[in-house]
Amino acid sequence: MSWRVLGLAVLLAAGLVAPAPPAGAQWLWFGPRRPPPINSPSFALRPPPPGSPGYLATIAYIDNGLKYIDQKAGFFVSADGRMCFVGVLNVQRTVFEVRRFPWCVAPAALAGIDAIENDITYVPQLRLWCRHAAPQCFQEVGRFYRRSDSVAVEILPSRREKAAIAYLVYLMGGWVPAGQPWRD
Repeated sequence: MSWRVLGLAVLLAAGLVAPAPPAGAQWLWFGPRRPPPINSPSFALRPPPPGSPGYLATIAYIDNGLKYIDQKAGFFVSADGRMCFVGVLNVQRTVFEVRRFPWCVAPAALAGIDAIENDITYVPQLRLWCRHAAPQCFQEVGRFYRRSDSVAVEILPSRREKAAIAYLVYLMGGWVPAGQPWRD
């Protein structure tokens, strides 16, 4: 065995050549396990009832409702299984701000969804609320990492979108009371 090969083996064993794995990474044979992709069906814990839309179709419907109002808005399920809204309004943001960081929430942390008629912009909104057991459940992902107990999204048609979000929460293992079941 040559001295170079032996020296490289010592450096590899000491961890001086390869960087340390990130915190929480699980090593497989060829490296850390990658997180599931965005909108991964692995987060659908319940199957859709017969005749109801599936997990991915519901995500696409909610995203289309947000994009109908604002093309820069959007909706997705993050790689860690949180529902994320891009272009939301809350106490810190108004409709005139241009920052577009997603606000994400765990589906089990949602307590309620209210449809709100806006008398200023005349664009209907949905207000999503956190459970008492999970205050400040909405977290802004981006530079500031702000938290909030509720957010509002401008979306059309607001009543059907409210039922679609509650239905998605149901598919992901949570429960939010909805007025009537959502059908596509």
